[in-house]
Amino acid sequence: MMDCARVVYGLARLRLHVPRLLAAVEQHTAGQLSNATPQALAGIAVGLSHWGYKPRDGWIQELMTQSFASMSAFGAQDLANLLFALACWEVSTSQPFLQRCLTAFRGHWDSAGCHAPTLVRFIFAVTQLPACQPLPEGSTTSGQQQGEDSYSNKQTGGPADRAVATYRLPSFNWLVAFLSECRRQIDRMKPAELSTLLWSMACLNHTPDLVFMECWYRACAVHMHAFTAQSLSTALQAIGMLQPGKDVPGAISGRWLQLVLQKSKTFMVSGSCSELVKMLWGFAEIRVWPGQPWMDDWLEGGCPGGVNSLHFCCAMQRFLTLMGCLCCATRLLVGVLGTARISKSVWVCGCHCHCFQHTKAFTLLLPFM
Repeated sequence: MMDCARVVYGLARLRLHVPRLLAAVEQHTAGQLSNATPQALAGIAVGLSHWGYKPRDGWIQELMTQSFASMSAFGAQDLANLLFALACWEVSTSQPFLQRCLTAFRGHWDSAGCHAPTLVRFIFAVTQLPACQPLPEGSTTSGQQQGEDSYSNKQTGGPADRAVATYRLPSFNWLVAFLSECRRQIDRMKPAELSTLLWSMACLNHTPDLVFMECWYRACAVHMHAFTAQSLSTALQAIGMLQPGKDVPGAISGRWLQLVLQKSKTFMVSGSCSELVKMLWGFAEIRVWPGQPWMDDWLEGGCPGGVNSLHFCCAMQRFLTLMGCLCCATRLLVGVLGTARISKSVWVCGCHCHCFQHTKAFTLLLPFM
């Protein structure tokens, strides 16, 4: 089993996609997962999921059953890899399965094997899992069957598919303790990990405390030179989702914001259109006007010839939001870009999204056409 785990995990690390080999690993391990170690179970699962390969339902049921039975023997990285694979396969876990996984993972904090990348990978996987469903009232399902039942409910239209209130894990207390552990290792986190961590908290509707946010801003400022356009836009969107000053204690760090504006200017030439769109979206989310010179550079670098119309219309909507005055914003856009490109963008976006903002934007353009 460990050899199979090394094969698929090695293929993922080497970025070698061999579908026939992945299928052969699934076939070879089916019915034998009870003989696999926790490390082998997690390694096979994450190796298969890396290329979007989803095993058959019976194989996943067997994986979850064996994982539930030996959860306490999983290492921190094994738990993160297991949840990441289940998230890629969009498997809805039961409450007992996820609770046991959270408890086992918490037991590895402060240990040498629980590094910053593992913390972020685990919490990101939690955000990508479908919401847990409570067990049916009066259920007497045994512990080892929980792993199998959590997946079979999704396949057979059981309680997991019914329109009932969901029970969301992890708990508030678990997240508070988790952020305390992240704060201890935050100086070792890379830019992508910093932005993903905060984005995960926003997805879980958890408000970080003031001490954590101060440490997060400080760590981001130290590593700002290494931020990519994607990680920077993710951080902006995460803060926008958390609504600083309303949900997040305190306001946005002025020093951090100044560094973000300076760093974002370096992406005007090298950044892709989608990255620039996300960046502008991020500034709109935190309600920060980056200044007219920054916007002029964005319009020049973010809207080259052949730009994706859907992306551009999304950016235009964000631009209108930032300007505050829709009419003035529309006049400026028409003067810089021309009505033909803007109207085409609104039309294309309207084919995909029938929202009020796009209709209003198109109406404002009519006098200039």
